[in-house]
Formats: sequence, structure tokens, C-alpha cells
Amino acid sequence: MAQEFTQEQVRQICVNEANQDVLDMNKGLLMARKMMDTLLTLVHGVSDAADIKRIIRSNAAAVQTIRKIRSLDAEAVQEPTTEVNVTVSSDPGFSKLRQAFRNRLAHMGDAPASIDAHS
Repeated sequence: MAQEFTQEQVRQICVNEANQDVLDMNKGLLMARKMMDTLLTLVHGVSDAADIKRIIRSNAAAVQTIRKIRSLDAEAVQEPTTEVNVTVSSDPGFSKLRQAFRNRLAHMGDAPASIDAHS
């Protein structure tokens, strides 16, 4: 049975997913920071070179996680692009969703855009 979506439903799905992504990234940041705090406590009581090396590697992984989540190593921010490519399954249940994307793209003006339908 095919399910059809209104533009508002599609927008709400996108908003919900974006909000969940933000929550997940915040959890990742929290865990990486907690790991760094734990490692800092551990390193003071360690004298074995192999253990220190493990702590250093773990800390580097935590720092890299934070840098990646926060996009700290990203190139300079460029002007947002208006180019959009959308691929949608040609399953009959997606006809309204496909039309909603077409309508959205139509409001973008002269920006390059395409919709590819695959069966």
C-alpha cells in the first residue's frame, strides 16, 4: 500500500531528521569530551610507555571526533550553492513526494536542478 505525503509532511520529516542529527552530534561531542577528561585523569597515574601511547592515541581520536563534528578543519565557508539534484524512486507511492520536490525546485528560479526517477 502506497503512502502519500503532503509538502508539509515532507518538510516536517526533514526537520525531524535534522533535529535528530543535531542531537546525535551533540552526544558524540559529549562522549569525546568525556573521554578526554577520563584520559587526562588516567595519564597522571601511568608510567608505562605503552599505556601512555594508548592514551595519546585515544586522545587524538577524541580530538579528531570533535574537530570533525564541529567542522573545524573544513575549508573556508563558500557561498551556499543553489544547485540541487534529487533522486526519487519511481514507486507509485512517491508520486506526490516527487511532485513536491518538483514544485520546490520550480521556486528556485534559474538555479541548475534535476530530478532523476529510477525504477
